[in-house]
Amino acid sequence: MSIHGDGAGDYESDEEGEVFLDEDDIIQEIAIDEEDLPDRDEEVGSDGGMVEEADDSVFVFRGHSDEIYTVSCSPTDASLVATGGKDDRGFFWKIGSVDASLELRGAVLMQEKRPIAYFSEKLNGAALNYSTYDKELYALVRALETWQHYLWSKEFIIHTDHESLKHLKGQGHQDTVSTVAFSFDGQLLATGSFDGHVHIWDTSSGSLKFTLEGSGEGFEWLKWHPRGHLLIAGSEDANVWMWNADKGVCLNTFSGHGSTVTCGDFTPDGKIICTGSDDASLRIWNPKTGECFHVVKGHPYHTDGLTCLSITSDSTIAITGAKDGSVHLVNITIGRVISSLSSHTASVECIGLKPNALWATTGGMDLKLIIWDLQSSSVRCTCDHEEGVTSLTWLGTSQYVASGCVDGKVRIWDSLSGGCVRTFSGHADTIQSLAISADGNSLVSVSDDGTARVFSISEFK
Repeated sequence: MSIHGDGAGDYESDEEGEVFLDEDDIIQEIAIDEEDLPDRDEEVGSDGGMVEEADDSVFVFRGHSDEIYTVSCSPTDASLVATGGKDDRGFFWKIGSVDASLELRGAVLMQEKRPIAYFSEKLNGAALNYSTYDKELYALVRALETWQHYLWSKEFIIHTDHESLKHLKGQGHQDTVSTVAFSFDGQLLATGSFDGHVHIWDTSSGSLKFTLEGSGEGFEWLKWHPRGHLLIAGSEDANVWMWNADKGVCLNTFSGHGSTVTCGDFTPDGKIICTGSDDASLRIWNPKTGECFHVVKGHPYHTDGLTCLSITSDSTIAITGAKDGSVHLVNITIGRVISSLSSHTASVECIGLKPNALWATTGGMDLKLIIWDLQSSSVRCTCDHEEGVTSLTWLGTSQYVASGCVDGKVRIWDSLSGGCVRTFSGHADTIQSLAISADGNSLVSVSDDGTARVFSISEFK
């Protein structure tokens, strides 16, 4: 310990006036609770109080009660957003409107273990403030009123996961809502959950149209066909499921992966499906027949599980990232690795392609966001972060790309210079996902802190 001052008294000091204390100088020891000390990243004001960090968001959605993992913006309504999280809940909500939120809740009438009718109703206004018990009870009452003509004079059983209302299925999902996605025309919203169900919602009414089932294992991700109401989902059961969302029927199951299917998508022309798995393989499928055209696995491909995937606009190349820090380009037609992008040193968490350009962006837990020129397979620039990069999105066709980080910050980067042109503060924990509004004016981020925040990005259009 050292004290800087003018007078050293009888203590030993060096020429610069430093005074050193030893054990004999201690008068009294006072115990301090570590919880009372400020965190490393917190600032202390001149009066000893904590300085609150600035909040750059223009709107905050606080409907969730736990960590939020996924966000999607409507492709047709610039104000409509959907989110899902660890609290088993999904929400529609409107940017800028405190009251215009809708919790996605519903009930299913089943006969001989097969669904025969669906019911859902907007839960808004004062009802959003009901306790969980009251929400479940409300859903039960409304479902029974709606289906009374089916149930009158018949014996029936009500099932629920809510201990206080033994036996009601009155909530949209029964486990973490891991993924949400709007259809290409914004008419439908799909929500996928670790409860093994995918729900299809009508965005105009907020009503539940169908509950789609797989094997019962959780769903990791959802993707819509680029021009139709076909939906695919990757499951923990190592399969990929495809449904017709207008009819609520399963069209195909794609089997072959040896572990959880962690990422996937239709090609932009809608003719091919590419999926990546924790088994370190990429599979390329015919969506009509379920045939697997190609399996990409082993040297020179990834040595660990795939985490993310993106496909070029001409539907010819799949770019995949993995836990081993590698990024590979695969020719979809021939099913072969055509190039490898080597620079990351830890898990690659996200990949984004710049629209109408052969530039890609990758983010990893090595604290780097890297912008690549795909024609030369070379690094254009490296954008250093303070902590791991968890999510990214290009801001339309502009030169700017946004990143979400473990430190709770959202940053805007200039892909031409590699410089950070804006840092958005407000979140208190890891950013999990990012989305851009249909008009390109708003960036929505969701976080482990349980909030969704909207930041204005109109200046970067």
